[in-house]
Amino acid sequence: MLDKVTSKNFKDIIGSKVTLTIMDGPDIDLTVEEVHEVKIKKDDERPAGCRKKPFTVILSGPESYQAPDGCYNLAVDKVGVLEGLYVDNKADNPESEDFNTEAMKKAAAAAKKKAPAKAKKKADDVTVVDTEQETQPSPVVLYEINFG
Repeated sequence: MLDKVTSKNFKDIIGSKVTLTIMDGPDIDLTVEEVHEVKIKKDDERPAGCRKKPFTVILSGPESYQAPDGCYNLAVDKVGVLEGLYVDNKADNPESEDFNTEAMKKAAAAAKKKAPAKAKKKADDVTVVDTEQETQPSPVVLYEINFG
């Protein structure tokens, strides 16, 4: 199954949820944030059996419940369950701080857009929906999966 997955499968679902299966805890819903195709030079030899067009998928999830680095199954709509993927939790990876900062800004902005509007009550019992966001979005953690 993994050999059939391409970057297009994930580009088509940017902004959508996927489910990371945790064996000893509740599953985590993650959001597909970005897909990066790896540039390969013409001269680079790739071993037999390697993906011709490697790519990386960046996912975001809640900071309150995280999955440590490790192998997991990932349920993806329109693709199915991808088994045994190595998922890298970027929260504990300081050498990629610049990357994390940019991707986290995007994830936080997306979360803020999706935050529900608050209802306010006026003195005459009329409810008004306040579209301004008064609360900060929940902090997110980034995960990276390399398909190489």
